Amino acid sequence: MSHLPGIKRIRTRYRSPETDIRVVDVYPERHRYLQFGESLQGAFALDDPDYAVFEYVALMHVVSELRPWKSALVAGLGAGSTAQLLMRSHPYSELTVVEQNAQVVELAHRFFRLPRKMDVLCDEIRTYVQQTGNAYDLITMDCYGAQMMPPHLCTREFMLELKACLEPNGWVIWNVWSEACNDLAGHQLRTIQSAFEYSVAYHCLEDQNLVVCGSMSKIDPHTLQCRGTSYECVDLGDMNVIKEAEVLTDENLALVLLDFGVI
Repeated sequence: MSHLPGIKRIRTRYRSPETDIRVVDVYPERHRYLQFGESLQGAFALDDPDYAVFEYVALMHVVSELRPWKSALVAGLGAGSTAQLLMRSHPYSELTVVEQNAQVVELAHRFFRLPRKMDVLCDEIRTYVQQTGNAYDLITMDCYGAQMMPPHLCTREFMLELKACLEPNGWVIWNVWSEACNDLAGHQLRTIQSAFEYSVAYHCLEDQNLVVCGSMSKIDPHTLQCRGTSYECVDLGDMNVIKEAEVLTDENLALVLLDFGVI
């Protein structure tokens, strides 16, 4: 997602060797966006802080309610939308948020009303997962840079590391860019399917995202209602995009990325 219609006002800008980070207000919608380069990383409705501007964020939250949970790990902060939705709906649950970029954390506090009381760990998520001794009922994965999800977060080895951080009935919910805008989508989905006994996806209708779930326990194929729209549940094994896809591993990752011209 990169196009911002309407009248734009840049509230702040931060340039680093990795990317150009901006906070942009858009009128007349009165939406505030966190932008990495040309990629939108988060959004906030200035007149309705509880409203999820991005469809996939609202859908991820609805999906997260399909199972009861008491502990959650949020990987990737962005503008803080997912973390705040989970905090509001489960105020007495344990919520751990991990974000690698300290500048993103500060911008979320300053411009997106992320409460200072919300403790955000500034760490790389794979490192955190490898080192933590905690187990979670729910893990949400929304870790994108300006161009793509960091490749080392797409491998089977990382999926198994996530799996080891789950309670027996726990699950992982990913935001995955679909094949419409992501050449690696099939490989990512095939890799998730290879690591989890049960895996399903919901297609977003307004944007090019998939909400993907993986678990060790059976995922009932619910048709979900989100903001007045129905979303069908699809088993990853039934998706054509994975039919000829390859399982990504730490060993073959560089070659696959080379084939796609990513490196």
